[in-house]
Amino acid sequence: MTRSTDSTRSLDCGGDGAPDGAHTVTGADGRATAAYSVPAVGLVATIAACILLRMHLMPLGVPGQWYWPLRVIPLVPTVSMLQGLILVVLAAAYVISILRSGPRRAQVALAVALCTLGCGAMMMGLYSAERYGHLRTAQVTCSISALPYFGAAIEAGSLQALVDEYVKDYTRDAQPERLRTHPPATTAYYMLARRAILASEWLTGLARGLIARGGLPPEYAGRLAIGRTALKLTSDDVAAGALASVFITLLGALTPAACFLLATAVLPLRHALQATVLSAVIPSLLIVAPSIEGFAVVLALSSSGALLWAARLATGDAEAPARRPVALALALLSGLLWAAAILWTVGLLAIALPVGAVLVRSLLVERDARGGTLLALGVACAGFLGVHAVIYLVSGYSLPLHLVGIMSSQRDIMAAAGRDRLTWTWMNLYDFALFLGPALTIAAVAGTVRLVRSIRTADAGAWLCLGGVAALVLLDLSGTTRGEVGRIWVFLMPFFALTATRAAWAESPPQGALGLAILTIAQVIYAVVLYASIVPVGV
Repeated sequence: MTRSTDSTRSLDCGGDGAPDGAHTVTGADGRATAAYSVPAVGLVATIAACILLRMHLMPLGVPGQWYWPLRVIPLVPTVSMLQGLILVVLAAAYVISILRSGPRRAQVALAVALCTLGCGAMMMGLYSAERYGHLRTAQVTCSISALPYFGAAIEAGSLQALVDEYVKDYTRDAQPERLRTHPPATTAYYMLARRAILASEWLTGLARGLIARGGLPPEYAGRLAIGRTALKLTSDDVAAGALASVFITLLGALTPAACFLLATAVLPLRHALQATVLSAVIPSLLIVAPSIEGFAVVLALSSSGALLWAARLATGDAEAPARRPVALALALLSGLLWAAAILWTVGLLAIALPVGAVLVRSLLVERDARGGTLLALGVACAGFLGVHAVIYLVSGYSLPLHLVGIMSSQRDIMAAAGRDRLTWTWMNLYDFALFLGPALTIAAVAGTVRLVRSIRTADAGAWLCLGGVAALVLLDLSGTTRGEVGRIWVFLMPFFALTATRAAWAESPPQGALGLAILTIAQVIYAVVLYASIVPVGV
């Protein structure tokens, strides 16, 4: 399997793949203007959206069905927020600088590390801007309606007891909605995390410190659970839950690195680095705390990237021979990661569409790649099925049976919520764009249009991007989720960061540098304003 044919272009190529010298000056100026227009329009749309958000004039849902709660947090940046801003800007500036000169491996590694650090620093910077952030996290974690996994973990007591509950009744009708629609991996995480924290004096002290920094004596942390759950939680339980939530949220900061792994399998390095920066400033990823969704993104992108790299290495190309042992190891790793991803949340099955599109293209179009692609796919499937077979033999838990139960529960929940399907078919797309960010949405739409126009010559990267768009549309049309998708469907958003780099702005150094700078700044500004204007996770 080969990467995009764009990788063979020189840095002097225009958006249509032809050297700049092959066009008239007027034509070159016209293309440059068109390329600059996408970031410029994105910036203008971002400013308009920020103003509307602060004036509480931006539509945020459907009254009576679902609406994002409003709040007003001062926009004056804290020290930690400034640190995050600086790191993000530094990461983007560094990527721009190395793309101009042609990056070496060490420079690429540093760029990805900076994007990852910038993402994490920005997440924590925004999180710290909330005065009682740690206390709110503790309340959310204890809440049976907001994040019921921690309470379910304490109530179950052991992994065996937890799994037995699912085996007895996969629909779990008496449980909160989120427990009914998620496999047991998230609850298992909180169970193991709580044990590890309370078994370590250092981690327990760290957990108590979170509560203390919120202005509440740690010995009174138990009061935060009052009214949130019927369970009797000790103060250390509450503190441990808060620390476990902060940790799993921060793992979402690995998204840029996972995005880079996926992008480099099918896209030129230029586009992969640009997408890595853009994936680090997705508002939905930055503002939602506490969150289990960020870790889902990392699992989804890592498993997908490992599989596409396995297919590529199993085949080899003109630049490098096939490396079957490495390919087999990556394929097996992909299968294991896919198994973990689906146990975390079954919604990640949607990622199979863009990845499958690339693999199907490889089988149909690239004859030399068929053997390697089938080998990688077979090993990955064996690893995936092997994990679930072992789980079934050991515990009796069957993912297919639970999937049927989840789909049934999801339909019942949406019907009980009274959310009109037709209304939310459009509102879901709006909500998705709201949390993706206006600038990145406009750039992704421009990239999609450009890819559709050249569909007859679409390369592997194009099929990955278009597959991501198709996954969003099909998931939306299914009607399984209506509302809140700006938070829930964040695992699809990095695919739109990839698609945005296929627009004309990303093709040559002048437009690419300015476009990436504008999009990054616009996204960061929007994330700050969005975080200060809505409540991303209810207590």
